[in-house]
This record gives sequence, structure tokens and C-alpha cells, in this order.
Amino acid sequence: MIFVLLLVCRKAGLAVFSRGRAGFTGAELSTIMALQPRGLATAVVALMPAQYGVSQGGLFPVFAFAIIVLSNLYMTGGVLFA
Repeated sequence: MIFVLLLVCRKAGLAVFSRGRAGFTGAELSTIMALQPRGLATAVVALMPAQYGVSQGGLFPVFAFAIIVLSNLYMTGGVLFA
């Protein structure tokens, strides 16, 4: 669910960014959409709630790891099939 929301927000941001820029082809927009992997910053920030004692803070790294893996798989597929 979170990953789908991430993709929808990325698509909306890309639509706003590309409005008025006629220079992008469909393939270029697909490549830009695919290049959104998450990584080290997501992993580091996900550990902060647990460090500060936030209740249920231990779940943040689990969700962050899932987002990192899914976004990297999406990027790999998007680049290979764009």
C-alpha cells in the first residue's frame, strides 16, 4: 500500500514537472519514473524513531526495508523494459 502511494506521488510529481516541457519523449518519461530507488537515507531515518523511544518504532525499519527492496526492483524492471 505504501509503495503504491509512493508510485502515485512520483507519477503526479513527474506530471507536474513535465508540464510545459515538450522536450521529453515517452521513453524518457518512463525512465525518469523508474529512477526512484530508495536506499541508505531511508534506512538511516527509519532507525531514528526506535532510537528516540517512539512506541511501535521498531516497525519503521521493517517498512523501510520493504520500500527499499520494492523500489529497487521497480527501478531494475523499469530500466530494463523502458
